[in-house]
Amino acid sequence: MRVLVLTFSLLGFLVSCKCNKVASKEDTVISVTEGSLVTETNMPNVIYLETSRGFYKKIAIDGSRMYVATAREAKPVFWDLKKSDYKKLSDLYQSIDLQRLSNLKAPSDKRISDAATIATLSFVKDSTTYTSSEFDGGTPPKEIEAFVNELISIAKNLNK
Repeated sequence: MRVLVLTFSLLGFLVSCKCNKVASKEDTVISVTEGSLVTETNMPNVIYLETSRGFYKKIAIDGSRMYVATAREAKPVFWDLKKSDYKKLSDLYQSIDLQRLSNLKAPSDKRISDAATIATLSFVKDSTTYTSSEFDGGTPPKEIEAFVNELISIAKNLNK
């Protein structure tokens, strides 16, 4: 009886191992959220970081997922982006010049005296990271303002 149970257990294990598909980098990311599909990933990975001595917020987009962490050592929570949200961000991304991102001028300097959080926006594209100059949280440079505001709005509304 033991031999029979062991044989079927081993057979079940071997069959289940063959069913797992390993995703490669060439695979298209597909995620399902409320009946919407995100099947294109033409936007690079995005990282928005806002910090001060007592505040931390990191919003990241990797493929079709948005990750949000609100503490330095916390494990981020994630959601699959709706197709409409991804499209909005992708359209806004198209107007950003990555080469000039690090040279953008912040509209205010409250972060210097701890009156505002320090924020940056980064894009990771083809193993190159493009990071903006530091700006006050809540008042990004006008060239990236629409993207940052939409990113924060989507992250805030995903948890509702």
